[in-house]
This record gives sequence, C-alpha cells and structure tokens, in this order.
Amino acid sequence: MKPLSFVFTLFALSLTAELHALVITEIHYGPPAGEHLEFVEVSNDAPSPEDISGYSFVEGVVFKFPPGTVLEAGGVLVVCANVDAVRAAYGIENAVGNFVGLLDNGGERLTVVNHAGGVIQSVRYNDEGQWPVGPDGTGHTLVLKRVHLDSSEPENWTSSPELGGSPGQRNFPEPPEREYEETVVVDTGEEWRYRKGTAAFSDPPLDWTTENFDDSTWLSGPSSFGFGYPDQATELGDMLEGLQSNYTTLALRKPFVLTEEEIDGPGQLRLGLKFDDGFCAFINGTEFASSLCPVVEWDAVGFERHEALTEEFFHIDAALLRPGENVLAVLGVNRIDRKFRLEPRVTHRVRIDEEEIAEFRGRFNELFRGDGSGNGWVELFNAGNTSLDLGGFVVTENPARPDPYAVPAGTTLGPKQFLILRESDTSLRLSTEKVQLFLLDPDGRVVSAVAFGRVPASDAAFDAYSEARFPDGSDVLWVTDQPTSGAANVVPRVTDIVINELFYHPPEYRTGEFLELYHRGADGAIDLSGFRFDRGIRYTFPEGSLLAPGEYLVLSEDPDVLRNHYGLEGVHRYEGVLANGGENVRLVDRLGNLVDEVRYQDGGRWSPWADG
Repeated sequence: MKPLSFVFTLFALSLTAELHALVITEIHYGPPAGEHLEFVEVSNDAPSPEDISGYSFVEGVVFKFPPGTVLEAGGVLVVCANVDAVRAAYGIENAVGNFVGLLDNGGERLTVVNHAGGVIQSVRYNDEGQWPVGPDGTGHTLVLKRVHLDSSEPENWTSSPELGGSPGQRNFPEPPEREYEETVVVDTGEEWRYRKGTAAFSDPPLDWTTENFDDSTWLSGPSSFGFGYPDQATELGDMLEGLQSNYTTLALRKPFVLTEEEIDGPGQLRLGLKFDDGFCAFINGTEFASSLCPVVEWDAVGFERHEALTEEFFHIDAALLRPGENVLAVLGVNRIDRKFRLEPRVTHRVRIDEEEIAEFRGRFNELFRGDGSGNGWVELFNAGNTSLDLGGFVVTENPARPDPYAVPAGTTLGPKQFLILRESDTSLRLSTEKVQLFLLDPDGRVVSAVAFGRVPASDAAFDAYSEARFPDGSDVLWVTDQPTSGAANVVPRVTDIVINELFYHPPEYRTGEFLELYHRGADGAIDLSGFRFDRGIRYTFPEGSLLAPGEYLVLSEDPDVLRNHYGLEGVHRYEGVLANGGENVRLVDRLGNLVDEVRYQDGGRWSPWADG
C-alpha cells in the first residue's frame, strides 16, 4: 500500500490541476483619493462552469469565496474592498466582498488557492519596470489584454481604455471571426541581397545591418534561401558538402518603403519567418527579434535544431521605422545539419474592429534630475509622423495633485520633435530617485505614463546622468552619462561582451558549474570595472578588470574544481547557483544598462544534454 502522505499529495495535486480556468483579469489598486472602489476581477476562461466555493485570496488581500459561488463559462466576478460602493458606482450585481486589506499602490502579489491550498492564480503586479504606470491613482485600472494570456507577464497587461475600468464585464470586446486584414509589404519570392558566411560581412562587424551599408557587391536572389527543403528559390547546395560545413551563416538585406500612414495609423508591422535553425533580425541597424541565434557573427554555429515547418511572426516596433526607405537585415544560422532555410516576409496587419484613428505617439523620452536645486527637466518626444496638439493636456507626477502643470493652448509637437518641460517652469518635482509622470488628455484619460527609477549602482550624482529611451520613443529605458536636452538620445552601450557558455547542471558526482564570457569585438580591451550580474548569479567585477578582443573570462561557484578539472587559473567566484530548471542570467554595466542576458531552460528547444 502506498503511504498515506503520498496519496494525499496526489489528491492535492489533482485538485490544483482541476482549475486552470480562474484568471485574474482586472485590478483597481489606485482609485482616485476619496473613492472606495478597489477591486480584483476574476474570470472563467473554461468552456464549462466552475464551482469556486471555498477558494481564497491569501496574499495581497484576504477573501474566501462563499458557498454556492459558481463562475459560468466565460463568466466574470468582482471581489471588492467595498462591495456596496462598487455596485453603486458601476451598476453591477456580479460583485462580492468585502475583502480584508488594501491593494498596495506600489505593487504586491495576489494569490488565489483552492480548498487544498494549491495555487490557482498568482500575479505580482507593479507600478514600474515593464508594468503599465497609467493605473496608479489616475482612475484607470490594470487590465489583462486577453483572458487566455499569461497573467504573470507584465507585457500582457495594459491600462483600461476608459476611466474606472470595466469591472464585471469583458475588458475588451471579443474579436470578430475574421480578426485581421493583412497587407504584404515584402513577399516571398522577392529579390534580396545576400552573402554567405565565409568571412566577415562588414567592418565594423554589424555595419551590414544598417541602412547606409553598400551591399552592391553581394549576391542577389529570390527568397526563400536554403537547402534540404523541396521549394527553395535560391539553393545553397554548397553550405554543406558531405559532413563538411563550408559555412554556417547567411546574411540577407532588403530595402522596403513605408508611408506615414502605415507607421502611425492603426495596425502593426510584423516579420513573418520560416527558419532553420536560428536567426537574428534588424531594422535600420537595430536588432528587434531573434531565436536560437547564439551570436551575431559570420562564423556563428547554431546550438539547437529548429525546423522551418510553419511561419512564425515577430513584431516590429514602429519607433524603429521611418517614412520612406527602411532596411531589413536578417542573419540565418545553421546547426551543421542537412537542412537550412531562411524565408522572410513583412506584413502590415490591422484589426478590423480597430478604431480608424492614429495611435497617440507622444512619450516621455528622457528625464534629467539635476542637482536637486530645481534645474531638472523632462523631455516629451513625438514618435509619430503627424503633429500632436498638446494644448489643454496635463502633466503631473501625482494624479491626486491639485495643481498639475497644464500645457499652454496652442502647444504643438511636430513629428520626431522634442518638447522640454523644466522643473523651474512647471513646478514638477523631478529630482527624486523615483519619478512617475502622467500625460492626461483634456478628458482626463492617461495617454502616456512612465516610471523613472533607474539609479546607477555606482556613486554617480543625479546631475551626472539621465534616463532615456533608446532609440527615441522606444519601450526600453537606459541610463546615460550624456544627457541630450531636446536632441536625439545617446546611450553608449557595450555589446561585444556576450555570455558564451553555461554549465548550469553538473553531474551529481561533482560540483563546478560555471559561466563563460567572451569578447567578440575587435576594437580593444573593454573595462569591466563595476559590471555586475544582477540576475541568476551575483558578482561585481572589481576595478581594473579588462577583457581583450577574442579573450574569454570564466566565473564559477567553485574555482578550485575548474582549476583541478580544466587547469584554469584566475577563475572568478560568484555567489548563488545557476538553477537546474532554467532562469534568466543578466549582465549589466556600471550604470545598470543591459550588456547581455540569456534565459535558458532545461526543456523545449534547449538541449537536454546540458541538463545533468
């Protein structure tokens, strides 16, 4: 007979597995002051009713669903801090409460468990990082974009379109049967410039990805490219001869033309790609997508097999595009096997039910805090190609502030232009470590919001750096020691140091996990002083740490094992261990900017041979 504890464990696990349908879909953690409308909305994503009687919120807030609580298929239920106030304000009946506690405006974890204590849903929301800032005290709520998306990922959440949100209802209308209309920008079969990876594609190494590179000496041919598949337009029969590889990479370049309407209007541009085995893709010299691409080098070798069976799609950020000619560059990488394929195309698709209005493209683009004496400034940038009338808009660092800065009537921001708002002219408080900023339209809706909070790990003063989007108007914030008031942002980045090898799961009979860095550039030694790993492991490089071109640097949990096993000297000792089940390992520079990161796993497309 099996032990009773084992039987109970199986029973608890079965209860946990029964309900994946309960999803947290809306959170109102920061209603305007004086309103008692905090709530958490849950939805049923299953095709059948779910009895959630006895299920409980146990983290963030405390609430137990009463007996007889059944969520119908596709149903929605609102759990409230003050159920009477929510029912009165929104005119809904599918609300329960009151929960105990208050939702933290700075973010916290919300966890729902079943009768056996098994976790059904757990969401760690926030008001900074990649989480939307708009819901923080503005009257907007935090909403899941689609009920079937992973609610733990911040990219799947957004601000509610309307003030107050939509508790008790679907956050967004269900899409029609035919959801998108698609226009082909670059089609399969069109001519591309290409070069086989028998030598460096350019000098500097990434110059070939830029729009101004001269590719007139490259070969020309139609897509798709490869061998081992029956329908290749440009056959690469010389990539592999017998068991000998002549080259493992292929570089492609293709110019294409876009109008202002295609960039700024409804819809999005996507790269569609069939690839075998890996790729990295660039628009006008900026990388925007990759898969199974170890390094962007002419002699790179793929590390895992990936067959080009179906077309996969990758979003192209509109901030990377410009009206007129753009250049798409793609590097294909082979694993040294008997197949290779690279079949790119570009499409522009528009939701049929999308409003026929251009997206508001004004963004907080750079913050300079100054020295604390009121000389800070924040920069607005129009990432679109049409002018923005900002008259009557409001800028504030606190939605509850009674005296926000009102943008004067007649203020317009032209395409790709900058507007500087100075602390001394606006009374905005811009010198604190964490600065949240909101841009509200005349109707009080948040059209842009940001949380600046990137403070360098070094002892740099506030007036020695700024936080800036790079490229201008894009999603990622960087720290730069070159503030550029009213001009294009400049972020000196280190891109030639890469995480080159991970030994995350040694055999059981010995220790000795390690991580290897490699300098893939050719422009001199790089000073790693102050660089640090801030995810996966913990290590900060001491002053005077240099890595020359072509050199490797090894870090380990146990340098003695590597000395004895590999004969390596000078191995750096890090703190922590690499997770056997996979995790994100990230290296940042002394200002905290990303140098390189790897999210490895012990399954899926990752090789099982590395796992123990």
